Amino acid sequence: MNRKIAVIGLEEVLLTGEETARYIRRILVDSTSTLRTNIIQFQINGELILDKEPKIRYKSKEISLTPIFGNRIKPKTIGYFHSPPNI
Repeated sequence: MNRKIAVIGLEEVLLTGEETARYIRRILVDSTSTLRTNIIQFQINGELILDKEPKIRYKSKEISLTPIFGNRIKPKTIGYFHSPPNI
């Protein structure tokens, strides 16, 4: 069964530190086969920045997304970005 999953508050959780980001990545990697046919959307407050590495600018801080997604985030359309499921 295909599901659409929306995650909110990622930027708040990531403010707690890089170890949290690594933990989220482990969960996603361990769940790859289960989540493969689903769409997971991370709705963020702030601005997504793609320069040397993907980051969220939130509350005057830049939060790296590399510990979760590596450098695999690509623009899909205006305001939407995509990362393959096998992060």
